[in-house]
Amino acid sequence: MMKMTRAVFHMCLVLNALMSFLPTCQAVTLKEEGAANSVEVKFYMESVAKWSQMALFQSTLATEATDYCTSSLSACGLQSAITFQSTSVVLSDGYPKDSESNMLLKFYMTYPDGAIFSKVNSTQKVVVRPSLGAITENAVPTLESNGLTVLQITTGSVTKKVTSS
Repeated sequence: MMKMTRAVFHMCLVLNALMSFLPTCQAVTLKEEGAANSVEVKFYMESVAKWSQMALFQSTLATEATDYCTSSLSACGLQSAITFQSTSVVLSDGYPKDSESNMLLKFYMTYPDGAIFSKVNSTQKVVVRPSLGAITENAVPTLESNGLTVLQITTGSVTKKVTSS
């Protein structure tokens, strides 16, 4: 067995102390990240049984996300522009669901393959909730011009009522 010198011993103590202060890195699943960064939209007078606008919703959000993240790279945690696809919009478990005479749609948005993240990006797989909330708000005029009425958008604990223009 190798004899440890006093200097090596002290260095080991310092390293062990430093290691105890470093955050532990745990792999985060897509569902966990999605749940932490999801947005909920309430549609007026829609129901799950009659809902036929999913393709429109997804393509509208993908277009708005591409535009928003191109003009706000840092808000999206990106180094360069990317193009989102409809398949980037992922429904949360249990959604859509009816809420009285309205419908709730909770979702998150995944980054497309090839996304290059900035060093300050806080997520690895999905668009952060504040950016997704802004993207969703930007999508309202297009959704409403296609016959959907958005009553409110909920981002975490904040619910914003949407008024038609």
